[in-house]
Amino acid sequence: MLPTYIPVQKIDAKNGIVYAYRRLGPAEGIPLVLHMHVRASMGYWDPVFIRPLAMKRPVIMFDPPAVGQTTGDAQRTPVDINIMGDDLNAFLDALSLNYIDLLGFSIGSMACQMATLSRPERVRRLILVGADPSGPIPGDHFWPRTDPNLDRFLTLQRSASEADWQAAYTLTFFRNDDQGRTAADAYFKRLRQSEFNENAVEGALPAFNDVESFMIQLACIKHWCAPGVRNKHSYYRLGELTMPVLVMTGDDDYLVPTPRSYELLDGIPNCMLVIWPRAGHASIWQYAENCLLLLAVAAVFAKETRRYNLTLTYAWNKQGADGHGRPTYLINGDTPGPVLTVEEGETLEAFVDNQLPIESTIHWHGIYQKNEPWNDGVPGVTQWATEPRDNYTYRFTPEGQYGSYFYHGHFGPAFSDGQRGPLWIVPAAWRPRPYHLISDDDQDIRAMRAAENHPRHIIVADWNDQPMDMYLIRFRDTGYIPMCANSLTLNGRGGTRCESARDLQDAGGLGRNERGCRYRIPGYEYTNVESCTETNPELEVIQAAPGEEWIWINFIHSGAHHSLAISIDEHEFWVVAADGEFVHPQKVVRTHVNLGERTSILAKLNKQAGDYALRLHSLRNEQMIQGAGILRYATTKDLSRTSNRTVPSTKPWLHLNGSLVDTANKVMEEARLSPFSPRPLPPKADFTLKFTVNNTGPSTWVLDATPHEFFRQNVPPILWNEKSRGKTSWGNSHGFLKNGSVVDLIIENGANVDASHPFHKHNHKVFVIGQGQGGFPWKDVDDAIQHGGEKYFNLKTPPYRDGFTLQAGEGKFVVVRYKIDFPAASSALLLTWKKRKSGQQVILLEGMEVMPPVPEGLKKKPHVEFQMPPHYGPLD
Repeated sequence: MLPTYIPVQKIDAKNGIVYAYRRLGPAEGIPLVLHMHVRASMGYWDPVFIRPLAMKRPVIMFDPPAVGQTTGDAQRTPVDINIMGDDLNAFLDALSLNYIDLLGFSIGSMACQMATLSRPERVRRLILVGADPSGPIPGDHFWPRTDPNLDRFLTLQRSASEADWQAAYTLTFFRNDDQGRTAADAYFKRLRQSEFNENAVEGALPAFNDVESFMIQLACIKHWCAPGVRNKHSYYRLGELTMPVLVMTGDDDYLVPTPRSYELLDGIPNCMLVIWPRAGHASIWQYAENCLLLLAVAAVFAKETRRYNLTLTYAWNKQGADGHGRPTYLINGDTPGPVLTVEEGETLEAFVDNQLPIESTIHWHGIYQKNEPWNDGVPGVTQWATEPRDNYTYRFTPEGQYGSYFYHGHFGPAFSDGQRGPLWIVPAAWRPRPYHLISDDDQDIRAMRAAENHPRHIIVADWNDQPMDMYLIRFRDTGYIPMCANSLTLNGRGGTRCESARDLQDAGGLGRNERGCRYRIPGYEYTNVESCTETNPELEVIQAAPGEEWIWINFIHSGAHHSLAISIDEHEFWVVAADGEFVHPQKVVRTHVNLGERTSILAKLNKQAGDYALRLHSLRNEQMIQGAGILRYATTKDLSRTSNRTVPSTKPWLHLNGSLVDTANKVMEEARLSPFSPRPLPPKADFTLKFTVNNTGPSTWVLDATPHEFFRQNVPPILWNEKSRGKTSWGNSHGFLKNGSVVDLIIENGANVDASHPFHKHNHKVFVIGQGQGGFPWKDVDDAIQHGGEKYFNLKTPPYRDGFTLQAGEGKFVVVRYKIDFPAASSALLLTWKKRKSGQQVILLEGMEVMPPVPEGLKKKPHVEFQMPPHYGPLD
């Protein structure tokens, strides 16, 4: 009995082709897209190979132009592999497939190489079967004209009838022996009974192309195999295929000589080669029923799903973070929440149980939500907030990302009151590290790798004596910003310090109270506490284990107001990563993080065993405040009596105000944090958006002219509800921000704005290409460079971050550039908490024309029906 035939679906693409395709398997997950070999339609995919794959993941097969049920006559058959690659990307664009695994067989593998080289961010894993890397020099290696069995190929070239086609296929795709013919017979028997074969009811084979189309494809292949020196084919570009690649072939491949697979192995940085014994070009069919084949595929594709349960609560913390009791948001009973760890390429699944009396969401700070933008965790933008006693499961694969990130609440002020935790994406083994730039000693490099494998995570923050919503109410009613923190904490620990007048004066702190705050400014008494009560709680201890030679520390800033300097007494260290990704290392005594940023350091443990102060200092002028933890070396003495409450009396590098004691020492330079593995800067922007930071009311801060009101976290999410898109939503309705476009964001301080502004861009890292002063009078970046502004720009080695800072001062500006690689409703927002909630953010509707359908279950999630007020202020 024949299985039920699975009909094809059709979709129009921008290249004018109507593609026929089948989508198999579950709806959720990263799709595996299949590209077939020469002449054959998608009906030639072996059902024995496909069925197990489609049991646990989406699988998509299709007919390329002029093949099978896809439109196009023989003249539309691509005459160049580059065109085939473009056609493949056009099909993927039509389906809004922004993140996939890709498998190509024979000529399909060639198309997959070029499609991936064109859009490398799209492909997570690549499988190439019976593959050729294109020829480095003109030659005849593909089908040697001296082959005594040349008739084998000629039968394939001339076959027109089904019988001739099957006979030619058997001769050329399988070994020309009894074992090969037996394998071919079994394969064709399976095809005649396949659910993918439109001709199965007649007992016939699936559709295949005519001889005319095949001759065009043959010319295409010959050009690929003998392209001339250094053209745009793949041979000299194999090193750009940095994703994991699996190459499979038989040990006796007649069509593509087996040694060609070794060239792929040599040229691709992260490549695994499987050669099947006594098999030809169609080893994938000969071993289709062999579990080893599926295991080989699984070795590339199968990645573990890491599952975590996060329970959100709110409780009175007797000691608080700094020794003062106050209500605190907790995750799994603590703050910060647990470290969530996934390996690069693995899927993270977080079940969030909201046991709070208010709504909540979780934002995954710095993570690209490529295929499921509704997991970004922004209420009113990408999802309904999760109601009290309800739950929500976030599931995503942060592919192409690695390093230090974090998660935090995004409803109300919860994150600044404790609702946060570290996220560590273990870098893939194949990624280049910059450790050889730090030391050329092999033992040092091994020790640095060992430190990376055992990272410490420290969430640093400024902490207040009362919950943030209390301060927001005061800010709303007075217009005065609460800027005087109670303490600086490391992983929720850190005492309140009351500074002496002498220490403050020595640091240039005249006109400050015991908290180090500038209290003689208008409105200070309305929003800040004047008294100071010192506490002495336990400090955070970073314990180095015996034998550790280097230590890796991720510093993650999840505070609300202060930019923080970081130092370790008596230790220089190397900054090796910023916002997750490796950078060219800098040896310094002080690094720093602004709100939302992450910096990763390597410190050599070459001092005497004992305790060393790990210090934080505010770099904001409003307050001189410091915090401390302890770096503890392994030691043989008994530590049971060692106090964790006392700041070690080691020699500091910094003054109370965060400046250097000895100016000969070095601090981190943000402008020099260029990516270690070079990332090409898009040469020109397709669209330029310019925003001005202004204070348009006592408690209203804006980007452009209109505040993004606080109540919008309760509206139907912008992702699917156009009526919720206000004047702060920018995107396709304005005729720009289309998928694949390059965007420049220019942000400048308006009149009388004398404050720095740390920004965070959801869903994309950006190249920080320019900073300057005096306003931005030009039309765009090109205009600026052509008319005297070139000194403000770095277009060669710009930093690549998801956070960036607009420096203080009227007319100061910052310029960033990014490419829209996938659809998203992305927030671009200020991270100074009070200003963000008073309106300083915009929503960028990126690539909405290729947005995948939002699951209906997400739209129907329990929520509060909210009537948008017509005339409320941003904080109401």
